[in-house]
Amino acid sequence: MTTSANNSVPVGRSIGIGLPLIVAMLLGLARFKSINKNGRTLLLIGLLFLALSTQLFPWMLFQNTFLSAIQLPWRFLGPAMFCFAVVGAEMIGDSNIPGLWTALTTVLVVIISVTSIISFVSGEHRAINNDNIQQVYKGTRYTDYMPKKALAYSTAIYNRIALVNGKPQQITRQNWKVGANQVSIKLTHLSRGKIYRVDLPVLYYGYYNHDYHKSGRGTIETKFKAIKNNAVISVPINRGNPNVMLTIIAVVCFTITVVTTLLPTRKLKELSKS
Repeated sequence: MTTSANNSVPVGRSIGIGLPLIVAMLLGLARFKSINKNGRTLLLIGLLFLALSTQLFPWMLFQNTFLSAIQLPWRFLGPAMFCFAVVGAEMIGDSNIPGLWTALTTVLVVIISVTSIISFVSGEHRAINNDNIQQVYKGTRYTDYMPKKALAYSTAIYNRIALVNGKPQQITRQNWKVGANQVSIKLTHLSRGKIYRVDLPVLYYGYYNHDYHKSGRGTIETKFKAIKNNAVISVPINRGNPNVMLTIIAVVCFTITVVTTLLPTRKLKELSKS
């Protein structure tokens, strides 16, 4: 709400619904009795989703339940914005002021276009090239999709710390090669004929063959007998399924969008008032 009221650009996790939708929400509350039943229902649903995206809802009580799959409560702002937008559009459509819809649409399009250009021109843009890509990568750390066990060891994993027979060994950048299909890690100073159990700083997601197992820190573990003083371990990167599967919800939402877009505006008003 603060981000929206200040009209500030979202930074990090600071995400708002926008000042126009706040105005639509407040006007909807002020004219709650005068708007139709569908509008009141959408307004209440929007308020519910808005509350779910804030600390008003005790999310900490549901951390160990299936609701934790939501991860980020601000994702509820999407349906809240949709509800407030529909309520605002309906109030504008029901107004008796000539040309109000055209004027508001024109002003909003101009404002959005101008502010987008200003933000792009005045913003700081950092070009990534071969000289700074390692530094950019080094300063980027995401733990959102780490296995639960790996969270406690995230710093060591990002610093490429392997456990060779239980002893930490940092993998240098020269011995760490990431390709399109695999990650190759070179281990040095090995003893020939000795059996090694290596806990690699590569996250385990369960898509590997029998040579790789899940370690106690949520990473890949493997075991081998050293033939030379150096050994290269190659971990395959499994590609995801490129096929896009349309769910029933997606098909229904797409159908509703197409139908409502093709219907005349007058017909939509009749349906909303029914």
